Amino acid sequence: MIDTHQGFKKLVDAGIPEGHAEATIGLLRDWVEERAVTREHLDSRLDELWVQIDGKIEGRFVAFCGEMDQRFAEVDQRFDGIDQRLDGIDQRLDGIDQRLDGLEGGFVGMQQELVALRLELDQRFIGARAENDLRLMELELRMTRRMIIAATAVTGFLSTLITVIAFLT
Repeated sequence: MIDTHQGFKKLVDAGIPEGHAEATIGLLRDWVEERAVTREHLDSRLDELWVQIDGKIEGRFVAFCGEMDQRFAEVDQRFDGIDQRLDGIDQRLDGIDQRLDGLEGGFVGMQQELVALRLELDQRFIGARAENDLRLMELELRMTRRMIIAATAVTGFLSTLITVIAFLT
């Protein structure tokens, strides 16, 4: 006696519709009963069927693997695009860093100039009268104004820079 349930289940698992699988098992059962087929002949026929079923399953598996390979390739391409965008952002940030370094160098230069001007002023006006002291105060006031203007410009630039960085990220 053959195990018809197991055969039916394997045929359905292989993708054969239930109606066809049931008919196939029914024909096979009738054939076995009518012909009194030997066990060896039946085993060889079932082996042939399993080979066919395995071939179908293998074909489906190969197709599935191909689809997965294609999807992974698409994901890889997307990641490559993201990497390129991030490289562009890195380059922009490097440019901003260079600009900030230049501004810092400018401030150092201005600070040195102010120190030199103060020394010069101190040397000129030591022991001078009140008029000279007034001129010195005016000069210091002008220098302070320049520093305030420069600090305002830098503050505006840094605010813009922070906005740009926030926009880029």
